[in-house]
Amino acid sequence: MASLFPHLDLPYEAYELRRYLAAGAGVAFHADADGFFAAYLASLVAEEQSGPMYQVFTENLDLVDLDAWVRGNSLNCLATFDINVLSAPSALGRLATSLPLGLRVYDDHKGLSAILPDNVETIELLPSGSDSLPEIRPASLFCFELARQSALSNPRRQLVEFVALAAAHGEGVARPFAKMLPRLPNSLNSLARAVGRGVNAYYTDSSLQGDDMALMMRMRDLSESWVDKVEAHRDLRDHVLGSDIFAMLTEAENIVSSLVEGIARQAAVEDPWFHTKEFPVYLVRVDAPRRIVHLAASATRTKVDQGVVVSCQDTRAGVGFELRRARALHSPDLADLLLTMDSSWFLSRGGHPMAAGATVKRGAEEAVLEGIERLLKK
Repeated sequence: MASLFPHLDLPYEAYELRRYLAAGAGVAFHADADGFFAAYLASLVAEEQSGPMYQVFTENLDLVDLDAWVRGNSLNCLATFDINVLSAPSALGRLATSLPLGLRVYDDHKGLSAILPDNVETIELLPSGSDSLPEIRPASLFCFELARQSALSNPRRQLVEFVALAAAHGEGVARPFAKMLPRLPNSLNSLARAVGRGVNAYYTDSSLQGDDMALMMRMRDLSESWVDKVEAHRDLRDHVLGSDIFAMLTEAENIVSSLVEGIARQAAVEDPWFHTKEFPVYLVRVDAPRRIVHLAASATRTKVDQGVVVSCQDTRAGVGFELRRARALHSPDLADLLLTMDSSWFLSRGGHPMAAGATVKRGAEEAVLEGIERLLKK
């Protein structure tokens, strides 16, 4: 796993993260599998000395709610995981002002901010100039590597390896990173896939609040009960299957999976939206009771296995857009594509070369679609 981050001194990063969180820094994470598991693993690196936690939903990447939470908790410093804070420069400036001792950003997204406030430090997880695919470095796998270098007990290490695999499945990188991930029995591998997908499904519930840490509390319960009772629970698979968190995730996955599968199946049999000279482009308009625009985009990419997928869905904050590129393609850079468009159309935007997203102001969605078509056809 360390080979994913050749540009970083991982023992130093583990020391710095432990020191930062032990000093009382709050933790904010993107509300998906990558952010959730990154925050959990970071707490293990810090030996569970980290401060309060907050989950940031994609449609709230304007950081206003996060800033209010920081002020409400009188935090002096904050660490963020898998949150594209660079997509909202003005909000980032306000957030930095609220944190006298600083903000540390762990992420691999592209954003708009070129000049950062003096007290904002970014730990860029994607090596600069990297041409390896996929062009993504999950914060969860970074934190897994830091945790792996810590003095974890054997029972804890077993669970941490399982969590890393669940995070990889949730982020969609279990296949390309397979040689670097922990090797677990097939039964645990299948269960990890279900857990990773379940976390993503759980966070499609738009009624959840940023400070609702019910899922994280269940994750900690699972962790502590495994460590405390490992002699009585020799089988990790049985332990996970019997846990409260697995029940929560299974319920969410049962609701979401049928919605996503139906959308992706229909999109795969329809004609592409248009063709460029090199590849087809698919448009998926999502109408669903949960925010699944990102899952629909990823599932459709898997189904069609070619070209670019653009999905959109009306959400509580605006119109959510998600772009995905087939893994075999080396271009276009989808984050750059969004970042070059008219800023007045967007509430937030950013992402990776292979996967990018935005929240678009209502009424501007057709202009964004026209812009995407124009740029892809260039």
